[in-house]
Amino acid sequence: MLLRKVEERIEKYLVFLDDRKYKTIGYPAFMAVETEDTYRKVPDNLEWKSIDLPYQYGREWVTFWFKTIFQLPESAEGAQVFFEAHPHSDSLVFIDGEPVGALNMHHEKIRLTGSGEAGREYKIHIESYGGHKYPGCHPFEKEKIFLAIKDSIPEYPNTFSASRLCIKDEDAYTLFYDVNALYKLAMTLDETSLRRNRILRHLYENLMKIHLTAQDGQITDQIKEALKGIKPLLSCINGSTVPLIQAVGHAHIDHAWLWTKSETVRKAARTFSNMCRYLEEFPEFIFLQSQPCQLELIAEEYPSIYKRILEAFERGQWEPNGAMWVEADCNIPSGESLIRQFLIGKKSSRKLINYEGDTLWLPDVFGYSAALPQIMEKCEVDYFVTSKINWNDTTRFPYDTFLWKGIDGTGIKTTYLHVSYNGVVEPERLSKTWNAVQHKEIQDNVLMAVGEGDGGGGTHRSDLEMARRLSDLEGCPRVKWSKISDGLKAVFSNPEDLPIWQGELYLELHRGTYTSQGRLKRYNRKLEFALQELEALAVMTLYPGKNGVTGEYPGESLEEAWKILLTNQFHDIIPGSSIRKVNQEAEEEYRDLEKKLALLKEKILGFYIKERDSESEEPGFLICNTLSWERRSRVSLPIELKDGEQYALLNGKTIYPVQKDISLDGNPLYRSFPEAPALGGRHVFLKRIPEPPAVPFSLENRTLKTPFYLIELDTLGRISSIKDKNTYKEYVSPGSSLNTLFSAEDVPVRWDAWDIDEDYRLKLEQEERLLDWSVVSIGPCFIKIRSRFSIGHHSELFQDMILYSHQKRIDFETQVDWQESHRLLKASFPLNIHSSTVKCEIQYGHVTRNTTRNQPSDRAQFEICAHKWVSLEEGSYGAALLNDCKYGYDVNDNTINLTLLKSSKAPDPEADKGRHEFTYSFLPFNDGFSSESVIRPAYDLNQSLSLSKAAPGEDSDMEFSLIQGNNPSVIIENIKEAEDGDGIIVRIYEAMGAEQETVLTFAREILWVKETNMLERSGTPLSFTGKNLPLRFHRFEIKTLKLVLR
Repeated sequence: MLLRKVEERIEKYLVFLDDRKYKTIGYPAFMAVETEDTYRKVPDNLEWKSIDLPYQYGREWVTFWFKTIFQLPESAEGAQVFFEAHPHSDSLVFIDGEPVGALNMHHEKIRLTGSGEAGREYKIHIESYGGHKYPGCHPFEKEKIFLAIKDSIPEYPNTFSASRLCIKDEDAYTLFYDVNALYKLAMTLDETSLRRNRILRHLYENLMKIHLTAQDGQITDQIKEALKGIKPLLSCINGSTVPLIQAVGHAHIDHAWLWTKSETVRKAARTFSNMCRYLEEFPEFIFLQSQPCQLELIAEEYPSIYKRILEAFERGQWEPNGAMWVEADCNIPSGESLIRQFLIGKKSSRKLINYEGDTLWLPDVFGYSAALPQIMEKCEVDYFVTSKINWNDTTRFPYDTFLWKGIDGTGIKTTYLHVSYNGVVEPERLSKTWNAVQHKEIQDNVLMAVGEGDGGGGTHRSDLEMARRLSDLEGCPRVKWSKISDGLKAVFSNPEDLPIWQGELYLELHRGTYTSQGRLKRYNRKLEFALQELEALAVMTLYPGKNGVTGEYPGESLEEAWKILLTNQFHDIIPGSSIRKVNQEAEEEYRDLEKKLALLKEKILGFYIKERDSESEEPGFLICNTLSWERRSRVSLPIELKDGEQYALLNGKTIYPVQKDISLDGNPLYRSFPEAPALGGRHVFLKRIPEPPAVPFSLENRTLKTPFYLIELDTLGRISSIKDKNTYKEYVSPGSSLNTLFSAEDVPVRWDAWDIDEDYRLKLEQEERLLDWSVVSIGPCFIKIRSRFSIGHHSELFQDMILYSHQKRIDFETQVDWQESHRLLKASFPLNIHSSTVKCEIQYGHVTRNTTRNQPSDRAQFEICAHKWVSLEEGSYGAALLNDCKYGYDVNDNTINLTLLKSSKAPDPEADKGRHEFTYSFLPFNDGFSSESVIRPAYDLNQSLSLSKAAPGEDSDMEFSLIQGNNPSVIIENIKEAEDGDGIIVRIYEAMGAEQETVLTFAREILWVKETNMLERSGTPLSFTGKNLPLRFHRFEIKTLKLVLR
């Protein structure tokens, strides 16, 4: 009979054996120094002081270095020797000047040698991060000192508690892991199971051979005896129908989050150096490293670690598979940004390690756009792996291994990691992982990521030892180390059986990440458009004008700019879920990039501009349009004009009036709305005109008449009625007003910066404190009405409502001095349009979502992500809400609400405080949803015409258009130089979700053209005639064309 307390007795023996795994052979003496500088190697210019352990230390954002020099004693001869230290912080260890491993709460020892040599001297340096204060991640957490993930202290000082030299007791070490594996297996089995009871009986009987109070020599012999006794338990293997857990060694390293990007470089160094040592010690182990950006940083900053990575890769143990440059957010970035994540990520990986990933590895991203499957396939990515959808707060996603089809119908093999992406190799976790699989009839194996993550760290020694014992142990799922590429081939070995999911993978959580850190999101949108504009302008210079001169494409500068933008699209930076210092550094990088791109644009435009006379009475300007249709849009003249005089921009006989304006900052502006050809430019010049043009606007007693609308304004300046002049359709829901501002307390239960909880609606308040209201500009081009509101508790909002004479779009240009905490701000548009669905723009197309709350999954989508527009339609009538930098919407029945600001307190206590600028626009239509009615106007809002000074005079006839198309539903998103420098790339897509045909007409004859994938490979030659290229598209298809013009 078994002792009633047999489990507790075995656990006591485990504690005993754990203490005996390593034998102390010495206590090193240390010196220390602190520095505010960051070194990538051992510093040789600092003044060290001797210290005693335990040693108290620590200061925000400071690095502490510890140094010890010792010789191995006689007792180390021939033994495995380990260095153990407890600085209680993420630390990188250098041995004899080389970075070799890491110390933290999960990694307390560094193996110095597999066979010690008495007298061998070691010089060890420990670089320990001093930590920093942070307010936690959830509302009302107390401030603490962050040292590492799951490791913080309430206040300084920190303590370096102890260090020792030790040698491994091979038998005690082996017995500990043998017993640990068997005992933990037994605890997962049913109490009536024969296997469980046999394990407990034999463990108990053999461990009792060890007398805990005996002399060391006797205990050593007793341990050997116990090892022999339990060996048969480890030789029992599974039958033929036991599932396989494919263990993927990994360390999820957030490129910035609760630490800065500079600290991430050190986190990567610590993780990669540790993993390299384990790969040498455990030849069966394979490690997945998923972000080329981090590998590139290690190659630059820690070349010796990079060299060991290359060696591990050559042995087949290092898998640099992840495909994207960083593990990017997939809600906020543009379609072209997502493509560049793959293009630049794969290019970097080829250069660094001669490898390309076949898997998009995104375990921790907050939802996945339905545009991704097509982008993945055309970037030669076969598989998608995540775990985040398992975090849903309302419904359980019905599949975990399936074929994910995007908006165009492309399917990608997709699987979820179960339980967590920070896994451990233990029987309970292996069983939970397999038990979580929903459709076991179609798969007999599953992936499991193994390793400490978020802040790096990687796989533990215990995981490696346990995996050896659990590889095929009766009662436990089998486990083996695997590359994800190989593992996924096995998971998807029967693809014909896969269930299918069509559409987006919406995460029912972290809905606030569509809005948090609004300034970062604004910079991201503006810089995405700026980069694509520069690429298009630069391509235009490659084809000579009348003088036969060609420009030079600034490829290296543009790629470096893209890398900065892509890095900040990491899934804790652009979503707005990082600490304050990360956000400040991102804003600074964005500002610097904005300045660099402005200088680069000036240089590119200089190609077109002749010598100019800034004093001319009739100065000339070059208007450039980098969108793929001819359009009329706003420009601001970079000169000051005389009051009382009337001016216009002229091109031939076409006159574009100039209207004086006043910015929200109070500065005078001179606006005009000229036309420019598709992907081209046109010269105009400024001229006085004798008569003022007619003003097509009138405003009397809050009744506003424009060329398109009859509008009534309420007492707060909001639109209480708007009727189309042609159809007299009323667009405002009865008793409501468009552009009603609401604010609400926003204190989520958890995840302050990440979440919006639905019960915020119980605390919605209308913002009705109007301070000022006036017309600031009225003329031939537009009328601008300015309002100033007091909002929230301490904030002010300034807003210009602008209605135009040439287009139906109504803009709301907005500035907010936002000084709120835990508060949301929304703009509401209740419409006289009823639809059960709403179209929402995503990358390269749109998705249709329900406006009803019939199903739990509908109710879960109380906040949704969209890009430049959403649109409600009822028959041929409809209305769209556009924006220039916002992403969070909620659409309920007939009301569109745009989320403008969110002000969390954690992990950034000053989140979103300060000045914000943004524009959103209301756009009714009565001729059905189309590219012309919604999609093109949204592009126009986001990408203004480019204006630069050029040669003066009426005789200038410069006009050019690189490409023109004849189908408005087909949009050229981007043109750039080909990666190999041979020709240009045209990225073009179908925007309406239907089969389309178009003919592209180029400025020059086509020499050759082929359709490639998005990596610009696998080209299929296309038929053309002269300058004309006919194309056919299926729904939402993205084509990449590579061509050379004469």
